[in-house]
Amino acid sequence: MLPTEDIYLEQAEEPSSIEESYLEQETMQQLLVACRQLKPPYDEVARMHFYEEQTAAEIAKKTNCNIKTIQTQIYRAKAMLKKQLQKEGLHGTERRSP
Repeated sequence: MLPTEDIYLEQAEEPSSIEESYLEQETMQQLLVACRQLKPPYDEVARMHFYEEQTAAEIAKKTNCNIKTIQTQIYRAKAMLKKQLQKEGLHGTERRSP
């Protein structure tokens, strides 16, 4: 039985999806390392927001902080991460741009 065009295209896409999965995992690992290098409370807020993809409201509820405080910390953590990643030459590799 000859493979149909659909089957051929699905099989052709598998290696790139494996590569994309690996790159995404690697990028997320770099992001986690970068978050951990921030000073408190920005390290925890950055990890929760950028790595765990939690909203400001979810973080505020978990940490028992005012949502405006969390939003400010996310904003500042984003700037710190951007500066840190640019310095390390990793800017543009993170999945969700801080």
